[in-house]
Amino acid sequence: MVAGYAAKELASRGLGSGELRIISADDALPYERPPLSKGFLSGKDTEEGILINKPEWYEKQGIDINLQTIIDEIDLTKKRIHADSGEVVEYETC
Repeated sequence: MVAGYAAKELASRGLGSGELRIISADDALPYERPPLSKGFLSGKDTEEGILINKPEWYEKQGIDINLQTIIDEIDLTKKRIHADSGEVVEYETC
């Protein structure tokens, strides 16, 4: 949930395309937790209705999303994130 709101705030402050990547072990985009239990699970809300931002919004902002990604290691010296899939992501700020 925090990642979705942080992305929204950074975009409002002029975040450049490619400057943010969200990595999550979850299989869904950031979503509102209270409506999950009160609306979605009771059938009153759709999955899209509880998302903080729509998929197109992230694309338009140039925000990369890596879902279902488990991080094995963060190398603070080399500024690299190692996923269990073998993917390595370099970063400036983590």
